[in-house]
Amino acid sequence: MWISQLPLVLLLSAVMMSLASCHTNMISINGNRGCVRHFPNNSPITDVNSSLMKCYGAAEPASSRCSFAAGETLWLKYYHSDSQPVDPSHKGPIAVYLASAESKGDGASWFKIAEKGLTNGQWAVDELVANRGDWKITLPSNLRAGNYILRSELLALHSAGQEFGAQFYVGCADITVTGGGDADCSPKVEIPGTQWVSGPSDESVKVNIYWPPITSYKIPGPQLASCAAASDTDNNSGNNNNNNNNNNNNNNNNNNNSDSDEKEKNKDKDNKIFQVDREELERMIGLRRQFYHRFCEKAVLELPADSFMGNFCSYVPPLAQQILLLLLLK
Repeated sequence: MWISQLPLVLLLSAVMMSLASCHTNMISINGNRGCVRHFPNNSPITDVNSSLMKCYGAAEPASSRCSFAAGETLWLKYYHSDSQPVDPSHKGPIAVYLASAESKGDGASWFKIAEKGLTNGQWAVDELVANRGDWKITLPSNLRAGNYILRSELLALHSAGQEFGAQFYVGCADITVTGGGDADCSPKVEIPGTQWVSGPSDESVKVNIYWPPITSYKIPGPQLASCAAASDTDNNSGNNNNNNNNNNNNNNNNNNNSDSDEKEKNKDKDNKIFQVDREELERMIGLRRQFYHRFCEKAVLELPADSFMGNFCSYVPPLAQQILLLLLLK
């Protein structure tokens, strides 16, 4: 039945690819690409429970390690094209985590050393675009010497008004830290995991950033690790307001989640979205999620980046993926 829709599907795919979103990823640290783990393409991850959230499926270490001293300044390079590192519309926060290499990033091993969200109306991504893809962080000065996995997390919120609309761009690198102290940085969380993001309705990933205008925003994940220089004004410490908000939100997380769930239930009772009832809406969302799980996440891990499905999952926006799926199943 779906074959009759194939010409339309291919046409719509071609149109969407020509209007491709400017996806992105970290490609180097201080100009060194060898320690950045291979990523199959720069397609976003939209399911906060996906195992790809850890290192975008890049479980194997990079071909080499970059060595840095504790307290050293690092420049992470994000890239999409020569003209821009990411589409300026992809507004959102940027965070950087570390985990010991020995842990392989499994379990509660990730601690946050850098974050920046919304400050005086400017998003971290706005600053990244202005800096042509260069993002500055500083390693904690008392970080224990050893081998680490560095994980960068850029979150685009331009479509985050619905569940599975927020787009994560995740990359990992293998580094060696020299000098430093003997700090055991905390808190540590599991990624993916509820202490990082509680679920697809978490306030950090389901948020309308356009209307009504927002003046504050909770960055996903825990507060900055205690070994980080929290008073520093560089990007690694974010800003005091964000830290205070993180502490308050973490302390009241259970209450907030409960209140949020109750509000969602009340809204769902009467709302009609384009005359689609709740059951139909849930079916559509479920189809979209199934499509991404069955095709795009598999394509990211197993298919060449230049294959049709590789290109489809990299460049066709998630909403278009849902439309195409519904056409195929019509």
